[in-house]
Amino acid sequence: MCKPKIIFFGQLVPEKNSELDQRISQAGNNYQHKLIRILEPDYACSLLPIFLQKEIINEDNIIYINKKLRFKNFRLIRVLYDTFCALKLVFSFKTKNLLFYNIDKQNILTILISKFILKRKVLLIMADNPNYSLKSFYDKIIYFITKKIDGVLIFNSSLNLNDNQQQLHGLLEKKKIKINDKKLSKKVIFSGSLGKTTGFELALETFSKINKYDLLISGIPYGYSVSEFESIIDKYSKFKNIKYLGLLSKHNYDKVLNECDIALSLRNPNDLEHQHNFPSKILEYLSQSKIVISTLEYDGFENKFLYKTDFNSKSLIKVINNIYKLEEDKIFNYKRKVYNYLLNNFTKENLNEKLNTLIKK
Repeated sequence: MCKPKIIFFGQLVPEKNSELDQRISQAGNNYQHKLIRILEPDYACSLLPIFLQKEIINEDNIIYINKKLRFKNFRLIRVLYDTFCALKLVFSFKTKNLLFYNIDKQNILTILISKFILKRKVLLIMADNPNYSLKSFYDKIIYFITKKIDGVLIFNSSLNLNDNQQQLHGLLEKKKIKINDKKLSKKVIFSGSLGKTTGFELALETFSKINKYDLLISGIPYGYSVSEFESIIDKYSKFKNIKYLGLLSKHNYDKVLNECDIALSLRNPNDLEHQHNFPSKILEYLSQSKIVISTLEYDGFENKFLYKTDFNSKSLIKVINNIYKLEEDKIFNYKRKVYNYLLNNFTKENLNEKLNTLIKK
């Protein structure tokens, strides 16, 4: 499948700067860098997150649109400035196909003007859909735009955003998909957004009851006040098998991940937000030959490769214990099947095929 001619617009920072601000989603930032490496677009541009008041030099063939402003209403001015710079680039490029990573207040004007005034073909990658409720006027505007643009690449089959849409749960670099046959370590990882609905407290409660396994936690609080989060960490600090590591650099995170053989994805099934996105970390874990325990199943994904648990500690403990009882041959056979599934469904060839389909329709 030939590589599509495309211009990519994201909202990312250089990987070395991903720890500049806790509000930067490391998972989202890493994913966009990976997408650029795999997609090899004609041009890659980034609208730096508005809250980040730092000028960054272009590097790694990525054009960073950013301006450090000190006005009282700098956010509005930044949006207008970013839009002007982005449209100037769109107008100057010969390539007519534009691919945006998500849609929000920072890039909405660029999308609208590119589509309806500059007459470019506008495609959108929807990693998640925070506007699914359609409660506000802004939600309805986003919904209208996603219906009117030329195509959408979705991560979750429950989304119905556009007549021209393709589904791709995630994307992996072929050379980074691993398989190993080592004996399972006693370390389990829980990483990402540490929130009330992402299973943070469920993980803590569970491992406070089974001290023969270590729980390694990395990430940042989600939905907690500072005092609430610190109180929870303090409550479980007496358990020596539970280690909160904070927000890690990519290098240190990779080292921790390498120590673990089981990974947790514990989203609350009753939270509507989690019915409209697919956690990219599941693919990341599977690609690193980890066994994934999940509270959710996902349409269009081979859920037989996820070990299902209910959203309570009794069920989770049972699943963990059952995994450690598995024979080594059975574990390796599972990993081999996962490895082949990932190679056949989540690599560059799959991405190019789906984007070319969106462009041609």
